[in-house]
Amino acid sequence: MFNKYKNKASQSWKKYVARKAIEKVKMKIAYQQKKPSDYTMDEMRELIEIEKKNVLSELQNNAGVGTILALFGIF
Repeated sequence: MFNKYKNKASQSWKKYVARKAIEKVKMKIAYQQKKPSDYTMDEMRELIEIEKKNVLSELQNNAGVGTILALFGIF
């Protein structure tokens, strides 16, 4: 029973990270004044994978900072 909820939570976090990564890639492409069609599928996948790692890193940093602030009663 616990595994069912664990898998569901894991899937929803993976979707969240993927959505955020795609949003960031779109923003970067727009900032470079290019179109998504200027990139091949493999290049897009690579850009998204890099952004997924960045999003996960940001989440881990934010969660760590939030935990420390809560520990000291600041947050």
